[in-house]
Amino acid sequence: MATCHRPQSYPNPGARWMVEYSLDLQNINLSAIRTVRVLRPLKAINRVPSEVSIPGLVNWDYFYDPHSNVPTPVPDLTNTQSDPHSNVPTPVPDLTNTQSDPHSNVPTPVPDLTNTQSDPHSNVPTPVPDLTNTQSDPHSNVPTPVPDLTNTQSDPHSNVPTPVPDLTNAQSNPHSNVPTPVPDLTNAQSNPHSNVPTPVPDLTNAQSDPHSNVPTPVPDLTNTQSDPHSNVPTPVPDLTNAQSDPHSNVPTPVPDLTNTQSNPHSNVPTPVPDLTNTQSDPHSNVPTPVPDLTNTQSDPHSNVPTPVPDLTNTQSDPHSNVPTPVPDLTNIQSDPHSNVPTPVPNLTYTQSDPHSNVPTPVPNLTNTQSDPHSNVPTPVPNLTNTQSDPHSNVPTPVPDLTNTQSNPHSNVPPSGVRPTQRTSGCY
Repeated sequence: MATCHRPQSYPNPGARWMVEYSLDLQNINLSAIRTVRVLRPLKAINRVPSEVSIPGLVNWDYFYDPHSNVPTPVPDLTNTQSDPHSNVPTPVPDLTNTQSDPHSNVPTPVPDLTNTQSDPHSNVPTPVPDLTNTQSDPHSNVPTPVPDLTNTQSDPHSNVPTPVPDLTNAQSNPHSNVPTPVPDLTNAQSNPHSNVPTPVPDLTNAQSDPHSNVPTPVPDLTNTQSDPHSNVPTPVPDLTNAQSDPHSNVPTPVPDLTNTQSNPHSNVPTPVPDLTNTQSDPHSNVPTPVPDLTNTQSDPHSNVPTPVPDLTNTQSDPHSNVPTPVPDLTNIQSDPHSNVPTPVPNLTYTQSDPHSNVPTPVPNLTNTQSDPHSNVPTPVPNLTNTQSDPHSNVPTPVPDLTNTQSNPHSNVPPSGVRPTQRTSGCY
């Protein structure tokens, strides 16, 4: 036996609900069912519960409004509660980390009592003071910081500790109780006239002076020579690329004679002229450049060579000796009425016209249909997500009924849905 849930708004059971409680077709009274269908067809349809979900028949993600054909959205009641003074659901307040207030019904936040202590004079908790590295004061209840006594010593004349003096590299002084630093005697020698040691002089590269006890530096005699007129050494002159001068004892530099030649009228050598790509001139001793005769030809009327004309893509003219360019005859055709070639027309995507010899373009008939009242093809309308209208031949869009519910102010169910599909045998 299969049953359907009857809505609570219809409390009177009758013959119209017998199918709801019995589907045993062998023992059912079909006359009673026919009487119910004839007398109360609309109420039997409207009393089908909207919560019933018949898989494979109708999508029940939305609800119909019995008083209107316009579907209404299903309200989101997540995290809401009923209001005793209103039918409108209100949000559930977040009571996390809150406590009840004895003087008010409004919950208050829980105070954070971490690192706090009770105050005997007040109910308000106070922070716990940080007593790290502190000590008690006999004259006050306020704790005082512990003094840092590292590297200190007691003073017999005072209760205040004094720092320990650093006696590293120090020695006792016979005239004072204060230690004095140890002097650095590295590279020092005794002085016969004083008890204070003096530094050892640096005698590197030094020599004795016969007129003084003070050593003098050794002079650098590298690349020097003795001077017969003076005891002071003089530098050695650089005689690289030098030659002797017959008129003077001073050597002179050797002149660079690369690419030079002797001059019969002078003792001074002159540069060798560059005779590359030159030729002799019968009227002059001065060489002249060789003319460039590449791509030239002889002229019968002149001794001056003339350039060779470029005859590429040219043809002879029967009326003139001047060559003319070869015309480009690509994609052209002969004209029977003229000797001038004409371009070949592009007949791609064209068709013949019975009334004219001029080809016309082929129309694009993609996504078109024939019109019974005209020979002109019309576009095919897009009927996706549309439905037929019983009062008009124009298709209308299918309304989106996702997340909608029925309207309590209308008894007419939305068009396009058969009530028998919702009941699936329940009347």
